[in-house]
Amino acid sequence: MAKIICIVMSGEKQRVNMSLAFTKKMKEDGNEMRILFWGPSEKLIAEDEEIRNKVKDASSLLHPKACMNFVKNMNIDSSILEESMELLPAATYIAKSVDEGYTTLTF
Repeated sequence: MAKIICIVMSGEKQRVNMSLAFTKKMKEDGNEMRILFWGPSEKLIAEDEEIRNKVKDASSLLHPKACMNFVKNMNIDSSILEESMELLPAATYIAKSVDEGYTTLTF
């Protein structure tokens, strides 16, 4: 089975929706999946209730992560994102995932 970390950087709703659908389907099929929201995607989630609810709905299966440094630098209310994901340093999480054999896929 595949080991993939999806790095979602786009602030476009279609790409965020596609990344959630892809990651969820792959996980349900038995693959080892991780998803990280980084940059503009975090801003979109914080501002768009529809997208935020989709992330919440998928959180028990996908355990999404987001970049704490972007949240801090862009003055995003961290409590909004922390409802459905863990905030952590993105670069460290990506490096750890690659070290553990995950392939990166960027949306």
